[in-house]
Amino acid sequence: VTGVLDQTTIEWMKKPRCGVPDHPHLSRRRRNKRYALTGQKWRQKHITYSIHNYTPKVGELDTRKAIRQAFDVWQKVT
Repeated sequence: VTGVLDQTTIEWMKKPRCGVPDHPHLSRRRRNKRYALTGQKWRQKHITYSIHNYTPKVGELDTRKAIRQAFDVWQKVT
């Protein structure tokens, strides 16, 4: 193991495996922004949200807990 992505390694990565292919050149792709900082503040201090679907892998309780924790982190810095 050299840690160098050489042609032999790339060829092995292209072979069919567990169903999830590797993409050796992803770092060259341009990232898309999922939000834009506008410098504006929200007028509202309370927001409402709803969850329509839960993944069975995580479950309703853990999903709600993760979202609550995310809002707590957000609240501490705003």
